[in-house]
Amino acid sequence: MNKNWYDQGGVQYSMPINEQGVYNTNGNIMFTAPFAKNVFFISTNTRAGLNKGVNYSNGLRNNTTSLSLGEQLRLTYKGKMLEASMGAGINYSNAWYTIQQKSKTANWTNSILANVIWTLPKGFNFSSDLDYRFFIGFDNNANKPSAVWNAEIYKMMFKNAATLRVKVYDILNQAKTLYRNNADNYVEDIENNILRQYVMVSFSFRFGKFNSGNMKRPDGRDQNYGPRPGGSFGERRF
Repeated sequence: MNKNWYDQGGVQYSMPINEQGVYNTNGNIMFTAPFAKNVFFISTNTRAGLNKGVNYSNGLRNNTTSLSLGEQLRLTYKGKMLEASMGAGINYSNAWYTIQQKSKTANWTNSILANVIWTLPKGFNFSSDLDYRFFIGFDNNANKPSAVWNAEIYKMMFKNAATLRVKVYDILNQAKTLYRNNADNYVEDIENNILRQYVMVSFSFRFGKFNSGNMKRPDGRDQNYGPRPGGSFGERRF
């Protein structure tokens, strides 16, 4: 790493040095359990990360510590014609600096999610998912919550050899990405512009052996056996 500093005349100096006490560690635990005769599933995802670094600001040694914690909980119902999921997630991050000990960097990103996949008669299928997020600790202008709602309907045709699909993305036109970058000597909130509300129409055709009656549907579920195992939030996952 480099040690940087300025003299009284504003000239910057840089000198390579070796440092100790720099490391990154991360962990993730996932758990899923069925109940009520495998009709319902409950799943959790717990993660934690701790990063330590060293840098120099105007010749002063600055130790940085970054902590991130996350917990997600989901309940899924799986029937023969209907699959539905609901869940919530909490993500916390914070950073500490030995030079700026009073800086406020703690923030929360929280989410409430729901998803439904419904098998309709005559080869029609409907799915929809909602991801509502609210933020704490970011810049006041960035703390505004957002709700992203997608929906689609598609039909299997020609003995399941073809699929006609219509999907509407971001029906409420609120999609955004927001995160905090805890760098060695500064903190910044980053909000990116992303593609918002739009409609996509697609048609796909499968040739040869792939159009047999036992093939899987485009969403990964078998044509004859209802929802796919394990449950899912569809297009948006957490």
